[in-house]
Amino acid sequence: MNERQKGLLFVLAGAAAAGVYIEATRDRTPKPEASTAPATTLPTGAALPSGQPETVPPARPPTAAEAQATSQFLAQAVKSGASNAKSPWALAHGLVAFGADHKASSGEPAVSVILSFAERKDGRWTFPTKRDGEVVQAHPHHLLAAMLQSGADMKTSATTADGKVTLADLVDGALKTPLPSDASQWHGAAWLLGAYVELDSRNLARAEAPLKALRDAALSRLEADHQVVADYTGDRAAAFKPGSPLTDAKRHKTGIYGHSCGGMHFVQSVLESQAAQPTARKRLAAQLGILLFRYEIEREAYASLINKSPKHAQVLRIQQLKFFGHLLETLGLARSLRLYDPTTEGGKRVEQTARLAAGDVVEVASQLKASGAYDRLEQLKSSQPQQYLDLIGDGCHAIRGLRRIRPLLTATQ
Repeated sequence: MNERQKGLLFVLAGAAAAGVYIEATRDRTPKPEASTAPATTLPTGAALPSGQPETVPPARPPTAAEAQATSQFLAQAVKSGASNAKSPWALAHGLVAFGADHKASSGEPAVSVILSFAERKDGRWTFPTKRDGEVVQAHPHHLLAAMLQSGADMKTSATTADGKVTLADLVDGALKTPLPSDASQWHGAAWLLGAYVELDSRNLARAEAPLKALRDAALSRLEADHQVVADYTGDRAAAFKPGSPLTDAKRHKTGIYGHSCGGMHFVQSVLESQAAQPTARKRLAAQLGILLFRYEIEREAYASLINKSPKHAQVLRIQQLKFFGHLLETLGLARSLRLYDPTTEGGKRVEQTARLAAGDVVEVASQLKASGAYDRLEQLKSSQPQQYLDLIGDGCHAIRGLRRIRPLLTATQ
């Protein structure tokens, strides 16, 4: 069991002991808003946090200056790790935080170095999971999606042990990938779908059919996997009590909790793939509503547990950074895709939650800084490798999340 799994199981085991009680509305059936604009359908229990007990610090939107200072701190903290020329996984996260011009520690463009790790297998170009003890690709098509989303040219090439490879060669292999047929395949589908979306935006005709097939199946899958959250009707403080459906889903990695990073990558790819489909707007809005409710219950579980068990604060704060940073990315993406009307009550709630989550990113980054977690990265790399990877990767996603919602913070100053 790795450190991430231990941390999550600890959350599940301890959340029930947090002693936090907040009344929750029982009916969470998504209902469309009365608006002629694209509706944001929200579970009726997804009210913004208010009146939390002392064990849960109140959420507070940061100032634009605070968010910028946090971005700068995280950028400085993760830059070296995200430039590791021996780890394509790290370089791909560097592309997330620093953009297409990101370079490896060797001085070469990150995309070129990533490509050099490709290998031919069963007649297709792909990537191994690890090489020489470093993570290469943790999820199928992760590196391909990262390179495409950074804007890399399809003609970009590199020399590998198996010969010369181009980004187009990896695309050819991805386009031959069959639709996911079981849970484990769906848990890795976010990046394949993300790659298809990018290829479609480049007007690659061959990507149109596989994109349509995967995007429609993915939306239905997301709805099914998020149902465990939508169905929850208990008290917010008891959401992760032993024996609850949410606890079981996390413990056994089923439903949305079977996906990496709480399914946020999968949510993002589904939003991007369906944004231009008018018939999907209400279904996407319902998914945003579920995210607002997840913010409530997961924020409360983490904060209460840290209060009860401060000796485990570091691993839990790293998990907070993961959740808040990825949520911020997702809500910022929804904003850029115009998936809600910011003048409606639902749209205002989405944007307020984004501001509050930004404040949580600022706060948890400050706590990690104060504890010296980012000063001990090299030590953690050998003693707690999962914490090391999370601090680097989740720091990169938090940077992008803060960047995406920056206009919302500027508007409040």
